[in-house]
Amino acid sequence: MRKKAMIRLWQVLSELYGHKFISQYGDEPSQVWARALENVGFENIKRGIERLPERKDEWPPTAIEFFNLCRDVTISPDGTNSAAYIESKIEKPLMLTDEMAYERAQRGRDELFNQDWANEIIEGNAQ
Repeated sequence: MRKKAMIRLWQVLSELYGHKFISQYGDEPSQVWARALENVGFENIKRGIERLPERKDEWPPTAIEFFNLCRDVTISPDGTNSAAYIESKIEKPLMLTDEMAYERAQRGRDELFNQDWANEIIEGNAQ
């Protein structure tokens, strides 16, 4: 993240959190924050700022907490962003036996060839 953008972020966070932010992190961006956000793009920073209310916390985020807000991840309803909540939202792969996979493939093939558009194409090519 460029220095000018970092200074602007510092101003925004200072305005949002007031003396809590300044007393916790100072009036200028620290090396820790700069390093944590060095590869975070503008759109992601914007996302992080927009997601601050989701935290449901009156205190400003740490550099790592803000970094996580910038990422494209799900925030739990209680604002904790717990690993258990995120894990519950990840779609689990369906484990199929060989028989189940074969049956699904057969069913998919049958459905494909039972479609009107497929029949029209086949009949059109046959003429």
